[in-house]
Amino acid sequence: MRSTDEFEPAPTSPTSPEAARRRPQVWSRPWPWAVLAVLLVVAAVLTVPRPGPVVNPWGYLPNLDDEPEQAWETNLTADAFWLFSGVVVARGPDGVTGLDSASGEEIWSVQAEEPACTSDGVDLTCTTGPDTVEVIDPRSGRARQYDVPGVAAAASVDRDIVAVTTHDIRRVNGSGRVIWRSEIVFGRAMNAPPELIHSTVAVRSIRSGSTLLDAETGEEVSVPDASRSPHSVRDGLWRSTDLSATWLYVRNDPPLAFSGWISSGIATPDPTLIRAIDEKELNRWRPVAFLPEVTLGLLTMREHGPGVLIAEAPDTGEELWRTGPDVSMWDPPLIGPETFLYSDSTELIALDISTGDTRWTIAPQDVILDFSSDGERLYILDETGVSGWDLS
Repeated sequence: MRSTDEFEPAPTSPTSPEAARRRPQVWSRPWPWAVLAVLLVVAAVLTVPRPGPVVNPWGYLPNLDDEPEQAWETNLTADAFWLFSGVVVARGPDGVTGLDSASGEEIWSVQAEEPACTSDGVDLTCTTGPDTVEVIDPRSGRARQYDVPGVAAAASVDRDIVAVTTHDIRRVNGSGRVIWRSEIVFGRAMNAPPELIHSTVAVRSIRSGSTLLDAETGEEVSVPDASRSPHSVRDGLWRSTDLSATWLYVRNDPPLAFSGWISSGIATPDPTLIRAIDEKELNRWRPVAFLPEVTLGLLTMREHGPGVLIAEAPDTGEELWRTGPDVSMWDPPLIGPETFLYSDSTELIALDISTGDTRWTIAPQDVILDFSSDGERLYILDETGVSGWDLS
């Protein structure tokens, strides 16, 4: 390609008529429109906010009532999954895989041996090597890498990570600088990855119980509002209780305090409908779903059953219906305006909230490990893979 200099006007004398008639020019060559277009695209990308969490922390789906239609099924080996905007990420013994939530097709994969992963609803943070942590953008698979010797698990905090190592818990920034270090040793005794709950990092250990650290300073903090540190109910919701009091922590929202006990697996369209129960009532049943016209709970001493599911009027306590003594509930339920959905590990069972009758069921190929929804589809993780089911 020839230089644009070849197409410039012939030089003229400053006193020539041509020079007198010519106006001053800021740019004497063709404007690089391609460069301008790139700059505009980059500016747009930088100003568009990233999609937020897609899972309703209270387990309510307004479009759950009608029976879903299977959209796709993917065979893979995984023991956990997370939902993001347009993506399902599954973790297996050989790494993590991003699947298109509409088609189930693989978008990206990251190879890692037995990765430990955490999610903040926007990114996925995984150990991908004995000394490596990656914060992965679930939509593209691109990652920020952090080098942390002896890391066992980590969680992202803003643009930093809080990492649990064989020697300590530390906060590390993007350049690898240690912001703070807490001399608490977990290593392989850790029984769950760290979780960021508001400004607190919670880590559970088999040997030393639970530890709570201030995410900004690394200082150990107590839990004056409950004797046990928070445990996850579903993505974006945590629960802490000592039987006499219960606190529910919601991502990006203030915690809710209750006098009394609340189940570890609850669902509701409105958290103001949740009612804690005292020790006497706890001996009778354990409520798990709170709706305006009905409260559903298990009439059993074992929260995971099998037991009898009963429905009561919240204002009078009148029993409206009950099921047979065969309800086993292995995960927190989901609810719609007219539907209560639970897993008994072999199938998903949808009950009519007004009658207790079965509306529909889904029986996957193998044992159900988890199920969740982003509001558009229902996703099931079983021992053979992941399936997506369109909600009407």
